Amino acid sequence: MTIGAFIDLPAALRRLVPEVEDGGWREEGRADCANCPMVPARSGADPDAAWAFDERFRCCTYHPAMASFLVGRALARGGDGAAQLHARMADPDGVSAWGIYPRAGARARYLAVRDHAFGRDPALRCPYIGEGGCSVWPDRPGVCRTWYCKHDAGGRGAHTWSRLEAALWQAENRLAFRLIELGDAPAENAGAEVFADWYRWCAERIDTLTDDELAPVHVPALAEARAELVQIRRRPPAAMPDLLVPAVSDATPQGDRVRVCGYSLFDEVLAPRAVFSLLARLDGATPWPDALAACRADGHELDEALIAELYRNGALAPAT
Repeated sequence: MTIGAFIDLPAALRRLVPEVEDGGWREEGRADCANCPMVPARSGADPDAAWAFDERFRCCTYHPAMASFLVGRALARGGDGAAQLHARMADPDGVSAWGIYPRAGARARYLAVRDHAFGRDPALRCPYIGEGGCSVWPDRPGVCRTWYCKHDAGGRGAHTWSRLEAALWQAENRLAFRLIELGDAPAENAGAEVFADWYRWCAERIDTLTDDELAPVHVPALAEARAELVQIRRRPPAAMPDLLVPAVSDATPQGDRVRVCGYSLFDEVLAPRAVFSLLARLDGATPWPDALAACRADGHELDEALIAELYRNGALAPAT
């Protein structure tokens, strides 16, 4: 089954990262982009919550680096995506034979403010957002294809997708440089229309690459990312142990409940406030079934499903 992250993925990327075809990938059910769970108007959360996304741009508060052949594919499709790309290319900052990089300083600013501004700061808005959302969706780079606000497998799922993103980035990056080696790349500051023609050529040429032409793209960094990805995918999920300890990264009251986070501030468990009584009892020596039983004896309505969810999202971790 081909899931949404891999639909329209260029054939050359599939050849370089065949792990996308192994059939084991699943949609991330908690990360519903069409009905964003991070937008308070849709989740019923506090609109002033520090984690809440702005509905106008949500997780598109990021300027991705877009390789030449991806730009060319989007230009060839026309429509809003082509219009947004032409508007971006009107500013030569970051436009090159490789493709379109973020403008100077954009990466540094993003890293400096992302912990409190991701999903919220209009200054970080992706230049390819159009009237209906992402205007280059079929040709978006791997960093966009593999990012989710929530993961069904918690931190393990997040790590798996991050390794796939690393593999796709290495493949995109080297493919763009390979096309420069094979083609008549424009000079720096050649002009927007010259670059547009070059990007279209790259989109056509990438589909005709032979195995010999593709061979130099198999760089060590790509092999390492793919090898780690394979190991992660083969590793079975760890069974939940009896001895657990709190590993809470954030606990914020939300009405009569508490928003508890572990591996990510975006992936919460909404728990009864009595969860604090449970967390206090998980000292690394008391098995969680005993701690849960003690909480119930005190009149708290907590259950095994809550323990499992807190373990999934990393708010509970194995005692060491």
